Amino acid sequence: MIRAGNNVEHLLERAAEAAADGRADAARRFVRRAVSLDPEHAMAQLHWAIELLDQPKLARHHLRRAAELGHGDPVLEYQVAWVLVDVGDADGALTIARRAQRHLDEADADDITGLVLALLALKARLRAAREH
Repeated sequence: MIRAGNNVEHLLERAAEAAADGRADAARRFVRRAVSLDPEHAMAQLHWAIELLDQPKLARHHLRRAAELGHGDPVLEYQVAWVLVDVGDADGALTIARRAQRHLDEADADDITGLVLALLALKARLRAAREH
């Protein structure tokens, strides 16, 4: 049995809660722990990139890794594209967004609702990261 404190999904949820509560340092610790626990976890890589927005080159590295690990998941790919725009990589964002659109065209309509909800959550997370 995996302890809740060592579950990547749980750690990312805790990070989101901490960020929403204005506890940026705690959010960063949760995300760092998630990436350390499973560096092959696409969403953990995405959230680590957000934590590294003040280091655009390093953030882009983790965004590309997230896109690679999440290939075929249009929701994750659109999130990566959005953050790539935030770090000034418009070409990379366009490439990933086009790939995401192809995957979304092949997916169920329910994925669009998930995409919108995920992007809204990401927007809040980016805002919290920028305020830190």
